[in-house]
Amino acid sequence: MSRSLKTKRVSSLATSLGLLAVLLSVLGLLPAATAQRPASQAQRKVGPSVSLPTVPACNLLQNGDFSNGINVVGNGNFPPSTVPNWVSAFLSPQITAAAGCGGNPGYIRMWGNKVVGEAIAQTNVPIQAGHTYKLSACVKWSNNNSTLPPYVRFNVRASNGPLATYTTTTAGAQIGVIGDPSNTPSIPAPGITSTQWTFVTLSNWTANNSYNTITIKPENNNTANNGNTVSWGDIDSICLQDIRKPCPALDPDFALTATLASGNASSYQVTANVATALPPNAGFAWIVEEIDLVTGNVSGTPMVNPSAWWSTPMSNVFSGFTFVTGHKYRITRGVWGPCNDWTPISKTVFLCNNCRQAEIKKVPSTQLKPALNEQ
Repeated sequence: MSRSLKTKRVSSLATSLGLLAVLLSVLGLLPAATAQRPASQAQRKVGPSVSLPTVPACNLLQNGDFSNGINVVGNGNFPPSTVPNWVSAFLSPQITAAAGCGGNPGYIRMWGNKVVGEAIAQTNVPIQAGHTYKLSACVKWSNNNSTLPPYVRFNVRASNGPLATYTTTTAGAQIGVIGDPSNTPSIPAPGITSTQWTFVTLSNWTANNSYNTITIKPENNNTANNGNTVSWGDIDSICLQDIRKPCPALDPDFALTATLASGNASSYQVTANVATALPPNAGFAWIVEEIDLVTGNVSGTPMVNPSAWWSTPMSNVFSGFTFVTGHKYRITRGVWGPCNDWTPISKTVFLCNNCRQAEIKKVPSTQLKPALNEQ
């Protein structure tokens, strides 16, 4: 018998036996384990060559808003002060428990220029070669010394392990500079000059290698190793996202109801009920403005996010504000988080004594995020 004919017969016999085993298993005449390969064997057969990488959480940085586990010692230098997941990369940055960009406690203050200064770092950051990332943060210039340069930038660098020196430009890769014209919004040269918190996003960055450490240091244009040439800056709400898995959008929506008191009331009660609860470490703010019935222009003094409106995040009765009967108001709720910029929604409300019901409408919102500067 030729080799080819023998091979065909053996192959045909094997196929027939395989089909018979499956049929007997279906009829209950053969245990399923005999006809089916164990799952562990199947997994080993597939092997790592076709396995897919796990998509990480949307913020690759842990405790990016410094709100968890703050331990402030003395003036806040760390060490000896501590904040989980972060370490001092150079010298002694300061951690403060005061309210930061999102209203939650905790942010970092540090100083530096091109050659000397403080810095913070986080390890175990899963940056993968070839992946594209987006980094954002909330920053401001700390105007605590009028003799120092009136601006600051923050240099962000990826590496494997800690940087050996403050001035290195060869280890790892630069993710970007916060306080640069390439940022969104664009920051004009020489850098950040505002003393109000500003949410800034860097241009997308594609990793040329896999890295596990992020280092952030303040800088300016000076190159002298001299404390009289450094800049101070504050940073909060730092987020690093793999753009394959952006953080889910936050929902600012709310429902309004308006009711008159019995009789000929001079005012009416407005209640807002929030549609969707915010995730941990996200923030919200309420703004109420009286507007002209005809032009829609603001005609009174707005009430902007008083602390009395913070305690019930799922509802607001706007305590301390009087809604006058026959007057119209615009109510805005905005939300944000460590990885989400300010997102507002606005609605108008109007109620009069002769009205059958309140007039409530959703309107375009151009309301900017209110200053929450260390409330």
